[in-house]
Amino acid sequence: MAEFIIAIILAVAAVGGIVVAIKGDFPTRNPRVIGISVAIFVILLAGGMIAQSMYQSVPTKSEGVITSYGKVVGHPFGPGGHWVAPWRTVNIVQNTIQSDTFSERNGGPNTPDVQTPRGTTGYCITVRLAGLNSGCANVQLQTQLAPEAIPGLYANYSSYGPSLAQDVDQFVVKRELTTDLNRVLGDYNVISDIATNLTACIKNQAQPANSQKQCSAVTQSQFSQFDGKILKELSGDVELKGKINVLDVNLQNIVFNGSTEDAIKAIQNSYLDTVKATQQEKTNAATSLANAALIQQKNALTPAVLANECYTTTLAAIKANVNLPASWNCSGSSPSGLIVNGK
Repeated sequence: MAEFIIAIILAVAAVGGIVVAIKGDFPTRNPRVIGISVAIFVILLAGGMIAQSMYQSVPTKSEGVITSYGKVVGHPFGPGGHWVAPWRTVNIVQNTIQSDTFSERNGGPNTPDVQTPRGTTGYCITVRLAGLNSGCANVQLQTQLAPEAIPGLYANYSSYGPSLAQDVDQFVVKRELTTDLNRVLGDYNVISDIATNLTACIKNQAQPANSQKQCSAVTQSQFSQFDGKILKELSGDVELKGKINVLDVNLQNIVFNGSTEDAIKAIQNSYLDTVKATQQEKTNAATSLANAALIQQKNALTPAVLANECYTTTLAAIKANVNLPASWNCSGSSPSGLIVNGK
């Protein structure tokens, strides 16, 4: 604006100089020619200054918010060059994607969030769950300002910090993320969910075609479905819709309180015990089938077969640290004739 005013003053002065040079009474022609030439140069200089004051450039990944005497007006300018009235100002707002990370690794409950041009880094977000449970959600979020909403956001938040995107991320996005996380996870009963899904998985393993599949308390639960639900909730949030575009949400895990973690471990240990018992049953069944097959053979009761069974039983007893009688042997002779695993 100052440059424009100076240019106008110079232009008016130059025009006045031309008038004086034309109408002035000079003894010779040279002063008149020199005066007019200088005035024309000043007019051209003033014109260049006016053009320069009216041309504004918006850099890449930015939006230009137009203000007139402090009031936001018009639509934002995208990247590139633009002609603007000299009494209007183009305020540059960076509009890069904000990548927020809230995790238990980022300090503790009282650790303040760190605002950077890339996004917010903070502690995990506390959520209330069904069944009087609670936890701390490790979540990542990507957002970006909607270009058409930047003028309104600039009018409301531009004076809070060095960056409008950081201000909105801190005062709007995190607040709504916390609200929507609690809304989506409020009915999630982690203990019931894990117990139900592990039970269903164990039953499914009983089918011959699924006998080699493994069950997991994480991949088998409804937890893996929450990313889409949270993204949908944030995208439809009235405080964000049309203002901040939510690009991606990744709910990595929830750090549960002590009693909840103990209950989950008890369920998982019970599952492991069930798996071990099932595997032992399969082993016993396989051994019985093998013995039955031996009996059906013509040489089933020969001394060689009986000795083999004796050696197998002895090895199992030694591995289980069972003390065998001093007279025990598989050769039909003295105990000194028995050698198993070097004993």
